[in-house]
Amino acid sequence: MNIRLTLEKEGWRSLDDDLWDRLADYQTGVLFLAPPLDTVPSPRGNAIYTIIQDLAQRSPVPCLVVSIWPFDRFPSTCEISNRIIYLQNPFRSVPFERYLPYRLKREIWGMGRPELLNYAEKTAILCNHLKIQRVVIEDVPRFGLFFKSPKNSKTKVFLHQHNNAPIGYSKCWWQKIKQAYSGFIFVSRTTLQELERIHEGLENTTAIYNGVDLDQYDPNVWVDTAQVLKAANNIQDNELVVLYVGRIIPGKGCLELVQSFLQADVLDAKLVVIGSLSNSIYGSEDYLAQLKMTASASKGKIILTNTVLQKDLPGWYQAADIVAVPSIQPEGLPKVVTEALAMGKPIMASNRGGTLELVRPGENGWVIQNPTRIEDFAALLRRVLSNRDEIKAFGQNVLEKDRKNMSIERSAKQFFDFVLQ
Repeated sequence: MNIRLTLEKEGWRSLDDDLWDRLADYQTGVLFLAPPLDTVPSPRGNAIYTIIQDLAQRSPVPCLVVSIWPFDRFPSTCEISNRIIYLQNPFRSVPFERYLPYRLKREIWGMGRPELLNYAEKTAILCNHLKIQRVVIEDVPRFGLFFKSPKNSKTKVFLHQHNNAPIGYSKCWWQKIKQAYSGFIFVSRTTLQELERIHEGLENTTAIYNGVDLDQYDPNVWVDTAQVLKAANNIQDNELVVLYVGRIIPGKGCLELVQSFLQADVLDAKLVVIGSLSNSIYGSEDYLAQLKMTASASKGKIILTNTVLQKDLPGWYQAADIVAVPSIQPEGLPKVVTEALAMGKPIMASNRGGTLELVRPGENGWVIQNPTRIEDFAALLRRVLSNRDEIKAFGQNVLEKDRKNMSIERSAKQFFDFVLQ
């Protein structure tokens, strides 16, 4: 049986028929294993999946991306569609696991959703078929255990970690997991240091900030688009715009931002919220209802736009004066921080993950001490939005000092220098 028939029998699919004839090219290249909760390309512009696309496009060696086949549609196409191999029906239920508490699942399987493990297991078998020599696992440390230890195999496995999830593993599980990896890439120094403090003994680690395409995220390109967006949403030229971009879930602090903005009651200012208004496994209908109710009470000062395509986001950044990142939950380094700085926008953010490695209070942004304290958050918004000169000066600092450091080319070079060393 030829390799295509073997892989298709196991559930693998591709949008490019020629890919099957090119699989041998990836033996000495890099395979990216995307997380299994979305797909590549992500229809909602999910940060991790967008980063995988950006890196794969700029790989100096052949680069194969593994992702799940969407459950309710045909995969969208993108610039790397001819390098993506999809797994259909990637999940396999584990008997009785749905009746077990989350912590017990982590103790037994090393992760909270054991039905996802089938995806990693099949990818490891795929790598054995293709004799892949370098694998990058995105954001799910437990998946590394399905790949042979680098001490006993030519395959080098790297973890690209976007949040601080590894600190939640027990010491026993983490000791097993870390042995599967040849190296660890974190998106901020803070999350790397936090893991090293809790789980000692990591070797071959680095921190590499995510980057964006500075040609796409060019403020000068989006001036006219920004004016069209403002006019379409009844935003006047004299009104300041605070922008939120991201998932609308409790941990991101979006509801607290909306409530604080309403309480701040600043004249000549509006808040634009970009994110899916559909329920998700991380949110709830009640949470969305509170958000919509608060926006309705603002009499047009709070604008909920729902999802905006990734390619159209720079227009909204250009329309904004301040970008808010009010995270409550732990973070790695939100991609919106990189995107905002690339567009020359100052940032109001809580101190989560590596955010304050890029946001410098008093120079290019402001710190939200505690997003859940609505009165304090409202007072901060009121003070900042009353000082237009400071907002303008911070924006100029971003353009002069920060923008050039947000390049995806720079990020990709550091990434592949580490993986290919």
